Amino acid sequence: MATYLVDLENTGLAGLTGLEELSVNDKVIVFYGTRTGAIAFDKHVELTKAKADVTYSKTERVAKNYLDFQLATYLGYLIGSGQERVYYIISKDKGYESCIEFWKKADKQITITRCESLQKSAAQMTTPREKTGTGKSTQEIPKAAAENGAQSADKDGQEDGSKQSDTGRRQPGAESKQSDMGRKQPGAESKQTDAGRKQTVTENKRSGSRRTSETQKLPECMRKKIRKAVKEEALASGSYKLLYDYVVRSPDKHELNVALVKGFQQEKGNRLYKEILDVFVEYQKQQNDERKTS
Repeated sequence: MATYLVDLENTGLAGLTGLEELSVNDKVIVFYGTRTGAIAFDKHVELTKAKADVTYSKTERVAKNYLDFQLATYLGYLIGSGQERVYYIISKDKGYESCIEFWKKADKQITITRCESLQKSAAQMTTPREKTGTGKSTQEIPKAAAENGAQSADKDGQEDGSKQSDTGRRQPGAESKQSDMGRKQPGAESKQTDAGRKQTVTENKRSGSRRTSETQKLPECMRKKIRKAVKEEALASGSYKLLYDYVVRSPDKHELNVALVKGFQQEKGNRLYKEILDVFVEYQKQQNDERKTS
């Protein structure tokens, strides 16, 4: 999922090579002017068949760097609106590097790359549309990850308990060695057993705490607020579970936005983000207050 700004005046039709490789989640903005020249009809047909969202911006005047400044200005507008985090400038003009360098320093979460064609940019990017090794799309990953996390935590707890039990046991020959050396005292065996039990209980509590944090559920009061905030969306019941999970697992606003866009596609994900942002901020504050008091 990315936004591509094409300087067609600089690259010509070669800059659009690889358009067919983009997905419906990608956006392509073609900047062109009077210097661009005519485009063959076959190319027009190819553009209409593209899965990506293709729009055009025409430059009416002819002047040095006139189109370049418009492209750079529009890039700043898109970044300011928070619509995307990944951008590609399709041009051979290295002058865009100054723009890329500026945003690299201004916002570490923004990624801007210059390439000479859509094909070269697509080759560098791993998008959410790719499949996982199990054949599941990344849209299905959040829910599966939560389930796998809970199972892993349970397994870890069982393994910790068994390891501690083994640790509490005496090794073969230990009792006889202590008897021979005259070191074994009355009640030593029971003290060792009690110590092993206490250690096992302590570790089990830690494991239980770890499982609780990983499988933590969103309080019902917060769920009601989320349902109220997105009531106009008419979501399926499974979608509400995803929203609850994203709110609990996202460490900050940016990660929440990314998760929503991956789970519900860009337009709907951004809309849901705005609707539940206040609830997320309230939940984060509540969690921070609980950590301070604990």
